[in-house]
Amino acid sequence: MRFLSLLILALLPAASVAAEPRSLAYLSAERSAGSTYGGVGLMGTFNGLDSSGPVGTVEIGRPDDGGTRLAIAGGWRFVGQGAYLTALAGVEQQDDANPLGALDLWWDNRDWMTSFRGQWVKNTDRNLRAATGFRLGGSGPWFGPEVSDTWQGSRFGLHATGIPLPLASESRISAGHGKQGNYVELSLWRRF
Repeated sequence: MRFLSLLILALLPAASVAAEPRSLAYLSAERSAGSTYGGVGLMGTFNGLDSSGPVGTVEIGRPDDGGTRLAIAGGWRFVGQGAYLTALAGVEQQDDANPLGALDLWWDNRDWMTSFRGQWVKNTDRNLRAATGFRLGGSGPWFGPEVSDTWQGSRFGLHATGIPLPLASESRISAGHGKQGNYVELSLWRRF
């Protein structure tokens, strides 16, 4: 019995650390005039999503050209003061293998949020998105403007981020107008 008690006490810190989500699974879909994209991905950490440390991602997607896109990257996640900064480097395979770099910043203080996402592949392909938003009341999603710039041109729109869903999942929906016409994006994610 004493051995069992010692074992339980030894495992309690590990159980409390394991309770912090270490992975994030996500789905994304985008439709704009002239193009569509759908993808799924997984981000994983050793220390937990709410702690600084190494991070890895894998994403597979299907652009409307019929090809398949696979991206694998690793890097570091810095966490503190309500901010999450993730820096990644890796490779993207679509028609051929190309270097990939990404920088993701999320900050919130409960009522306000700001996010920036930058991804670069080769010298010519970039995807930049910045958004800010506020909450109506103390909980629920953030609402606000967003701007993005890709190889297809600049876009401006509105977003709702952190929409609660069943199974401890959340979503983001955004819509707006850009050089290629109107667009709509939907993202779903779950931390586990």
